[in-house]
Amino acid sequence: MKIPDYDWRNAHKEWGRGLRYFQKKLKRANITSGKVLDVGCGCGSWVDAADRLGCEATGIDIRESRIEIASIFCSEKTTLMVASTENLPFEDNTFDSVICQGVLMFVDAEKTLKEIKRVSKKKSTLLLCWNAMGWSYKLIADKKVPLNIKRSAAETIAGIGKVSCYSLDEMIALVSRAGYTELETIPTTAYPRFYQGMQCVLEGIARSE
Repeated sequence: MKIPDYDWRNAHKEWGRGLRYFQKKLKRANITSGKVLDVGCGCGSWVDAADRLGCEATGIDIRESRIEIASIFCSEKTTLMVASTENLPFEDNTFDSVICQGVLMFVDAEKTLKEIKRVSKKKSTLLLCWNAMGWSYKLIADKKVPLNIKRSAAETIAGIGKVSCYSLDEMIALVSRAGYTELETIPTTAYPRFYQGMQCVLEGIARSE
């Protein structure tokens, strides 16, 4: 299949952070072994990092083009498939850990988190990153951001767009309803955590007992 330039640019951005970046995050969440699922794996950088740490890694994404890119760079041991975050094609209690980075804003977060919890084992870890409202304001203020993205950010702020943002308290409530008992926030390094005093991009580790 012909892979859109947009996806190649995203691949360059993802993989450009380097293996150490992803492995450091995974080690911080104690995701270094067992069965690991990346929900919304994009171009495969996270699942590759998990595989290289010795995990049995699986990645799913709704975009076939991104799975195609991931298959070029990831090892043959990594399982990659096209699937919806809201209907994961796995049995209950399958994975020891799950990664969900920059995804919940674009899907039904409630359904996705419940699906993630369903396919996770009883004592499991979820490493997640999401946008809060400050990110939309930052996009609008950034002169380098294309007009269509600024428009989408404005729609998010107005509450009429397809992209959602979640404060820390809102995400705590979401993961709690999904069945996680805690959400520990950790410093973001690829994006600013605050913009003009507003929560911007947040990252955390959710755990269940």
